[in-house]
Amino acid sequence: MRTRTAFASSLTLALALTACGGGENGEEAEDLDLEQIEVREEIRLAHSDQPQTMDPIATTAAVARNMGHLVFEPLFVLDADLEVQPMLAEDYEFNEDSTELTITIREDVPFHNGEILDAEDVVASLEHWTRLSNPGSTFFSDASYEATDDHTVVIEFEQPMALAPMMMADNSQMPTFIMPAEVVQDAPDTGAEEYIGTGPYSFGEWQRDQYIQFEAFEDYASRDEEPSGHAGARQANFENIYFDFVTDSSTRVNGLQSQEYDLIHGLSFDNVEQVEGFADADYEVAPAGILTAMFNKSDESLFNNQALREAAVAAIEPEQILLTAYADEEFYGATSSLMDEDSPWHIEPDEEFREFHQEVDQDLVDEKLEEAGYDGEELTILASSDQDDHYDTGIMLQQQLEEAGFNVTLQTLDWPTMLDAYTDPEAFDIAVDAYANYPMLPPTMLFLTPEGEGWADYDPLFDAGDAMIYAEDDDAAMEAMEDFQQAFIDYLPVNKIGDRTTLYGVADYVQGFEHVSGQGPIYHSLYIAE
Repeated sequence: MRTRTAFASSLTLALALTACGGGENGEEAEDLDLEQIEVREEIRLAHSDQPQTMDPIATTAAVARNMGHLVFEPLFVLDADLEVQPMLAEDYEFNEDSTELTITIREDVPFHNGEILDAEDVVASLEHWTRLSNPGSTFFSDASYEATDDHTVVIEFEQPMALAPMMMADNSQMPTFIMPAEVVQDAPDTGAEEYIGTGPYSFGEWQRDQYIQFEAFEDYASRDEEPSGHAGARQANFENIYFDFVTDSSTRVNGLQSQEYDLIHGLSFDNVEQVEGFADADYEVAPAGILTAMFNKSDESLFNNQALREAAVAAIEPEQILLTAYADEEFYGATSSLMDEDSPWHIEPDEEFREFHQEVDQDLVDEKLEEAGYDGEELTILASSDQDDHYDTGIMLQQQLEEAGFNVTLQTLDWPTMLDAYTDPEAFDIAVDAYANYPMLPPTMLFLTPEGEGWADYDPLFDAGDAMIYAEDDDAAMEAMEDFQQAFIDYLPVNKIGDRTTLYGVADYVQGFEHVSGQGPIYHSLYIAE
């Protein structure tokens, strides 16, 4: 296994926005006049799953990052056009060869505990991020951080790292959320145990399996720019925000109808017609990356055998799974390419692979099972019971693999337990999971990194990723992407089931909600219409 640092060509920055559509609630943040918004007592959001921790650096769970933006702020964020903007940084500049990044920190920014942000807090937080996060440990392990004065941090890289601000901002990974030095310096590997940030809301109360409450922070120091995605001005439009953890999809929908909940996450695709009939609510569709069957490639699983992974892919019919999980082709894409069609890194695979990936071939299954020496050993599929599409996918995977001759058992877990299982090579053979694949660099995707999920270990994949990252120009980077996708096809670290979406149910009086592709839902812009 190895870690890497990164340099990206200009192609990496050529990103386009895909925002959610649906009801009338997706008013763009740029159109808000924050001074005209009346602060309300509370808003309640029903969420299908809860995080293991509220330290967004210590978990891959998107729910922690999405809620975390209410409490914590990074040095950099991405705006609605997916361009890097400073948040706690005031300014930044590279030296000539991009091996040194100097960041000027904003002055007079208070933490929720009353202390004022300084460069030592930033250095401690960056070290915390480098130690615990996948992008930090993979790409910044050789970086050094120094506070040269109270408001200046210098980062030195062993190789050019021009993309560092974007990687530190990208919410599809783990942004560099900043916390007080005393909170993160001695934090365990499970994450910080105090949740103190600089955001518009402070951490209030967490009743496990019930709710998390966030409170408006009266001394919040906002930026002055126009709101745009995660960038620009923020403010607390509610005295309290509650995230109620409601695992049953029907209960969430009924709560939306009765206005017990103002917004629901994880609207079941089977409930779309029901919500369309509501007089005072609608649904919103948001792109949500790729749905996968992730193979455990460690020595603890039979799927460390290439032939067995090929047998499984030949046995799976993605379209049938997608239709079961998402109910209507409007809500999924049965594609075989690694990256989203809107991504500058999209390459369509050849017809031979598309047929292998999309169609069941029992003769090939039998051939590959024999080649792998498979003798009916029991294989375990893990799927989350908290997420309907994951659960439905697990059911269908079990059915299809058993029909093809595999001995498979399905184990369903709540989402926090599922996240723990991802780190245990003895816990599963296949895990149902979803990953953002836009706008990020392909080599940063969690299941394609040496330290990421599924225990990838394939030098041609890593070498092609390095060639992309260190490419001298766009043509070289795109040529390397062809090699990278071919290495992905040859190695099959996961079986991509297809492109997925997620649904939200939103009351008509809730405004300001947006979901930026690859960045997730933006909750700090929510407000109640007059």
